[in-house]
Formats: sequence, C-alpha cells, structure tokens
Amino acid sequence: MTKGTPNANMRPIFDVMYDQHLIEHKMFSLCLGKDGGYFQLGGYDSTSHLTKNVSWIPLVKENHAYTI
Repeated sequence: MTKGTPNANMRPIFDVMYDQHLIEHKMFSLCLGKDGGYFQLGGYDSTSHLTKNVSWIPLVKENHAYTI
C-alpha cells in the first residue's frame, strides 16, 4: 500500500470505539468557531454553542473515504 492509498480493512475510529462501548453514538462532531473550535467523538456538547443555529452536514461514504 502506498502513502495516501485507502486501506479497505481499516474502519473509522468512531466505529471501533462504539463497538468497544467507549462512546455512545457512531458519530463525530466538528465545531468551527470564530476563535477556535473542537472535535468530539461519540456525540456533541451543545453547552458551548454560541447560537441555536447549528449546521449539520452528512458525510457520504465514497471509495473508502468520507467527503463533505
């Protein structure tokens, strides 16, 4: 396998963590904030939201990679 080539046997980290009961949901969230942001596995924490207007963007599995 060359660098940058997807491995068909690899699974997303949130799938593995969910199967091992380390997280509650098979999901991750990425917050892009004005002064930084955060990345969470297994759900999201709305206590840090500055507004109720949250944009959810589904990921589409395409050729073993996720794209937005």
